[in-house]
Order: sequence, then C-alpha cells, then structure tokens
Amino acid sequence: MGILSTEIEKVVLCSGEREVISEEDLSVSVPGGVGVVFGLLDALGDGDRTEALAALRSLMDADNPPEYLVHMMAWHYRQLLRGKELVHSGLTPFEAASRLGKRFQGLKEKFARHMGRATEGGLERALESLSRCDRQLKTGRIPERTLLDRLVLDLLV
Repeated sequence: MGILSTEIEKVVLCSGEREVISEEDLSVSVPGGVGVVFGLLDALGDGDRTEALAALRSLMDADNPPEYLVHMMAWHYRQLLRGKELVHSGLTPFEAASRLGKRFQGLKEKFARHMGRATEGGLERALESLSRCDRQLKTGRIPERTLLDRLVLDLLV
C-alpha cells in the first residue's frame, strides 16, 4: 500500500494546479506508460497469452515494481468479481460496468466482454494465485520475472 500512496503523490505533484490528470501525468508514475498496464489487464481479460506476456515484459523492462503489477492485476480481477456479483443481483453487464466507474462506452463494452469470459470460480482462483505470488515476492526466493511470468500463465488457464 505504501508504493501505491507514493505513486499517487507523484502523479498529484506532477499534475500541479490542474483539475484533470492527463495520461502524461500518469506516465510519471508508471514507467513504460499507463497504457501498457491497461494493455496487460486487457490481454488478461481477453485471454491473450502473447499480448499479456509482451505487456508484462515491457512493464518489467521499464522497472515497474512487481508488487505494483500484482496489485493492478488483483484490482482488475476484484473489479470483475464485483461486476459478476452485480449482474447476479439483477443488473445488466453495462449497468454493472457503470456502477464500477466505467464511464465510456468502449470501457463498458470491454468490461462486459471480460465479465462474460470469466467465471466466479475462475476469478476466485485468480485472486488466490495473485495472493500467493504476492507472498512469494516478499520472500525473495524465486526471481521476480519467473514469478510474474508464471502468474500470468496461471491467470490465463
């Protein structure tokens, strides 16, 4: 959580007095660019192994902290699980996407597509894999790249 707090502070400082934070401001916080992070999440949601591994390598090559990447992936899977729960409570996938803060039509469509591909059991297993990877990162026994490569492959099963 400390890493996230520090990164948010960097973005706020870089945005200055402006009320809107730009993608350029976010790039200060995410080496390699924020688009690559969301590219990784999109590839995971679409089940695209090649794109997911390429995005992961790009993010790792740009020296993003592995803990940050695990946090972002966990956030994505928690959002999908919440979306599934909202759909089960009677909302449409688009209403669930809106409730979870997806404002633009393209994002709602993508989120609905990712929810449609996922099962609740699969999302729960993904969160368990993410938690296990987080613990293993903290022990330092296995190289970070190996852990994250294995994690992405596990998430795509």
